[in-house]
Amino acid sequence: MSLSKPQKEGLTATLSKPEDFLNWEHEFLLQAHRLGLQQHLERKTFLGDEPAIPDIRKRRYTKTATAQRTIRSHTAESQDGAPDDIQETANGTWSISDLTDQGQKIFQQDLTFYQLQEKLFEKQKTALGTLQDWVIRTVSPSLIQTCFAEIKTAFAAQRDNYPLRNSVILDPGATISITNSANRLARFQQAIPGDFIWAGDRKLPILGYGTMTIRLTGTRVLMLEDVAYCPRLLTTLVSLRQLRKKGFYWDNRRNPTTLRRLDRTIACTIHDLYGQYVIEYQSESFPKAAFAAHRFSSHTKRAPLTGEAIQWHSRLGHPGPQALEHLISASQGVRIRGPTTVECDACGISKIKRQIRRAPRQSDQKAGERVAIDFHDYQEGIGGYTSQMLLTCRATGYIWDYYLTARTTEAIITAFKSFLSHLEVQHGLKVKVIECDNEITEIKPKIGDFLRNRAIIIEPSAPYTQAQNGGAERSGGVVKDKERAMRTGAKLPHQLWPEIGRTAVYLYNRTPNYASGWKTPYDQLHTASAKAAGIPQPKKQPDQTHLRAFGCKAYAMTSDAQQKVNRKMRLKPKGWIGFLVGYRSSNIYRIWIPTINRIVNTRDVIFNEDEGCNGDWESFKDELLEADLEEIAKFVQGSSLPEQDDNEQAEQVEDFHFGDP
Repeated sequence: MSLSKPQKEGLTATLSKPEDFLNWEHEFLLQAHRLGLQQHLERKTFLGDEPAIPDIRKRRYTKTATAQRTIRSHTAESQDGAPDDIQETANGTWSISDLTDQGQKIFQQDLTFYQLQEKLFEKQKTALGTLQDWVIRTVSPSLIQTCFAEIKTAFAAQRDNYPLRNSVILDPGATISITNSANRLARFQQAIPGDFIWAGDRKLPILGYGTMTIRLTGTRVLMLEDVAYCPRLLTTLVSLRQLRKKGFYWDNRRNPTTLRRLDRTIACTIHDLYGQYVIEYQSESFPKAAFAAHRFSSHTKRAPLTGEAIQWHSRLGHPGPQALEHLISASQGVRIRGPTTVECDACGISKIKRQIRRAPRQSDQKAGERVAIDFHDYQEGIGGYTSQMLLTCRATGYIWDYYLTARTTEAIITAFKSFLSHLEVQHGLKVKVIECDNEITEIKPKIGDFLRNRAIIIEPSAPYTQAQNGGAERSGGVVKDKERAMRTGAKLPHQLWPEIGRTAVYLYNRTPNYASGWKTPYDQLHTASAKAAGIPQPKKQPDQTHLRAFGCKAYAMTSDAQQKVNRKMRLKPKGWIGFLVGYRSSNIYRIWIPTINRIVNTRDVIFNEDEGCNGDWESFKDELLEADLEEIAKFVQGSSLPEQDDNEQAEQVEDFHFGDP
């Protein structure tokens, strides 16, 4: 954050009598925004506590330490007041050399983050001092301890006591939509100094513009762009002119009045409250800070997920360092603490390759028009699968994956039928060209005939020249590298390769890449699909808030455990059940339970991203020593999901035998 000195012309806005307050407050807000202190004004908070240097004794650093240590009991800690997460060595001191390599990395990352926080704290402290000096220079000394507090209190009371200050009302006369709460706005941009609106005979300053989401009814919301932020306004106004441009009109023929779409369907009911037409009502006691939570409720989306760079590296399936740098701007719900550089041993082992030069094929088609296909054979894994089929859109980089128990002509044609139908029905896109090797034209000619009958052009590579099939080979190589790194990092059995493959493709589509200008394949495909359908929608950036470190430990969270009933049931929130191996949807996870050799789909789990699989199967049995197989089977049956609907059926629970990873 760069500091800029208050402008000289601001000194002309002096406060010497009550009539000067409005002009002075306008200039004060501009000075605060130039110094980057608007967040303190909105939260009515000032400089917080100075950041604390990381304590090397905390369990997050010492739980795997090699030094001899004595862990205090709960009784001892409660007696002497020592923090629960502090451990002591035998001699009472800790040093970095007492930690393992992983503990040292985590401590160094936290130390770097502390240094960044310390710099930010000092900058904010300097900025607050600069603003304080400006106030002292522009306010008459006679008012600092007399009229000033009373004047500001009077204006604040007028705003705070208004019953609709947290609500949204419809304004037929407004030319733009305006809000008095910055918490309602996303993609906020600072306004040009001098922007204002007229409210009666007063000029109110506009401090910025952003995108606002208002709730119409139930789970339906409406997004408005270029909404002005004016903190001195009594309430939030929505311009009827702006709504008409978006295809809505106000039907006031009946009471209550309604907001309707052009096809005459009702978008929402407008209530007559306190002499105003209210679109969204929030009570006067509704706190401003709650707007942030309101935007991320269970009916809209989750709160942003925060984590260190090494955690996001694991959550996204071991991407490159530059992908992490661009992850925040290319996704939704991502917050990264500390530096984005990571050192990963699994990546170093899994991603060594030779260099191949390929002549690029034509790639200027639209989304879905040119697709590259590639096959990868494996040893038989979970579900009896032996082959992976990858289809890559050359325009967007998006990958679809199919898993075959036998690489036969019939199985491949069935996969093609499913893929082509999905692309056309779900995205409105049609394939024109298929890039492939010579397998589907010479070895299995019926596949080529099937595609040609659908007017699809086939572009095969020369025999035994896989490098010519660059689109498929390149994306397939990236996916295989990702699979190896994920399995190496998570230490999972090789028989789980279909699950690892599905998750690798799922994460690849949600990872920004250089070729697309650091956009994600997910964003490019769904944005192109919306444009093809003529739907004016914003960019379809993927939401990453549900991602967790691949292969981390998963814990049950049952209703019995929450209510503390059935105390003999050991599969409660503290009872470990398995490892995360995939995603069924944004709130349903696929959990591998090694003790019973099964994978279940479940919502009710919590994760420990700091622990994973170590390959010691006996230790897993020890952790479930109190629970017999009948209890485990009941839990698995309760955790497995039933059929969802006609469009998306739940997957079967698979049985398989695992060996050494």
